[in-house]
Amino acid sequence: MTAEDTTTRSSSSAVVVLKSPDGQSFELPLDAAIMSDFINDALGVDPDDHENDDDENHDDAVPKEIDVLRVNGECLGKVVEFLIHHKQEPMKEIETPLKGNTFDEVGIIFIAVSFDCCC
Repeated sequence: MTAEDTTTRSSSSAVVVLKSPDGQSFELPLDAAIMSDFINDALGVDPDDHENDDDENHDDAVPKEIDVLRVNGECLGKVVEFLIHHKQEPMKEIETPLKGNTFDEVGIIFIAVSFDCCC
């Protein structure tokens, strides 16, 4: 997967560019990016304040690039995909306490994912 494959352009002007140490860059709409505490800290953005902010000029004051030094491009691309997907389709809350002792009883589907990209 290349940076070009996972780069997303936003219709709004507020875009954050995440740069991996292996030289890949990923554009991410600010409204999706602020779901990440890491990105919020790097930008100095309070997501609660920004959530109801209709002033687009405020978006222009936000720094646009973040160097993500400890995550390679392949894994960073997956993070960007996750943030974009869950901005468009919010995650469902998991009811706690769980009503069973196993994933099957609770109705959670476990998906095996390779973490080779993150090492």
